[in-house]
Amino acid sequence: MRPQIPPRRPQKTATSSCKVASTRYPLRKFAGYNAAADLLGLPQAPFAPTPYATCLDPGAAGAVATNGWDREVQMTGNAAKTLKQQINAEWIYPPLDEAEAILKHADYHQTWPTAEIFG
Repeated sequence: MRPQIPPRRPQKTATSSCKVASTRYPLRKFAGYNAAADLLGLPQAPFAPTPYATCLDPGAAGAVATNGWDREVQMTGNAAKTLKQQINAEWIYPPLDEAEAILKHADYHQTWPTAEIFG
């Protein structure tokens, strides 16, 4: 028996991108929060990954960073390549030594600082 695939939401169709950055990572924050909320009898938070952003670096051609479901280009070339390197080297790794930074990083309200970068 094949697993059922949930219906697509036609108003928000997106091709595959970095699933760790755009979906799995924020999803884990919500899942962790909701697991703890369930154990404590508190209300759970609906999953709402915002904003939707993509950063693609195919190599020597440079990189491109987009924002929103329509993937509006926000940055290209070396600036986008630097952003992609920052995502891969810093953003996806949680802090290890500072309790306040660890809690901030775990907060499900905060996904990626794209609003700060894209303005």
